[in-house]
Amino acid sequence: MQFIDADDVVVADLLAALLEFIAEAGGWLNPQARLVERGGELSVQCTAPAGEPLVMIPREVMVRVGAVDWTVREGTLGIKGLPDDMVGIEREALYVMAGIMNQCGKPTTLASSHPVVAPEMASALVEAVRAFRPSFRRTQPSIASLLWSTRCFRSPSDAPAALAVPVMDLLNHSCAAPGAQQHGDGLAMTTWRDGQECFIDYGHRRDAIGMAIAYGFADTSAVVAHSAPLEVEVPGVGRVAVSARGRDSSGALQPVAARVEDDTTVLSRVSFGPGWDPVDNVQQATGWSNRESMLAVEAIAAANLELISALEQAATAVAPHGSAARRTLAEAASIQARLIAADR
Repeated sequence: MQFIDADDVVVADLLAALLEFIAEAGGWLNPQARLVERGGELSVQCTAPAGEPLVMIPREVMVRVGAVDWTVREGTLGIKGLPDDMVGIEREALYVMAGIMNQCGKPTTLASSHPVVAPEMASALVEAVRAFRPSFRRTQPSIASLLWSTRCFRSPSDAPAALAVPVMDLLNHSCAAPGAQQHGDGLAMTTWRDGQECFIDYGHRRDAIGMAIAYGFADTSAVVAHSAPLEVEVPGVGRVAVSARGRDSSGALQPVAARVEDDTTVLSRVSFGPGWDPVDNVQQATGWSNRESMLAVEAIAAANLELISALEQAATAVAPHGSAARRTLAEAASIQARLIAADR
């Protein structure tokens, strides 16, 4: 219990049980770390210097939540069925982690605040988001699958699967923090903190709008803004399109590529922000001159800012201080605009 600092005594007991499972499997937590709960919000805090080992979670304690048949009734996660081979510590950790989610009210909070499932999302706002992510709210995930998708890691094994990883799933995101590292068949983290709170990079170099849609929060640490899929007419250059499909099958960003379709030059992606050079990226992909590339990037930036303005207006049209989902989208749009405008 010396590792636990929780207002809720039930949450404290459940977190302590997870730490017992981790220790039993050979894992560890930095002796200066604490698992913190305040009002249902969870985090990891540590006073150890940055770069010191923070936590190591063996594979044995990770839970294949995607293999579980979940139910959600009246805001409570339930387990309808389990695979036959989910036994031992993995099975025990599953029940404890589900208990923590329920005790902290996570299913209810997610259902009311995540842009993908939140009610009261006006059609104009949905369409404004689709300008950046055309698949937005085309299908509705279950609350359980969406909840675990915001908390899962990929298996370090040869057969990747979505895994809930105790303790590490309590770490909040910062793009300045490191990601998880493979440690044998488990995962480990080094300490990176702001004050005493420790953070992890959720990965994939998502921008603020992407993080809002994937995780349900506005990422104030974002340092990249990816162009929406769009087409622009660039005087002196011609028709230019951005397909916004610049990732491989694992989700990793690939170098900017260009192809010509009829009379249109199609760029796989254009990215803005500190450390990104969209003009040079376009020039390298197309072979255009620096001036031509600059004109194309300027036109793409301007078109994105128009779409962002429409998104901000739609998110605040009903009420400036409306639902959590609308506030998240409005803040994400503002972050996106700032990063694109800074590159102009």
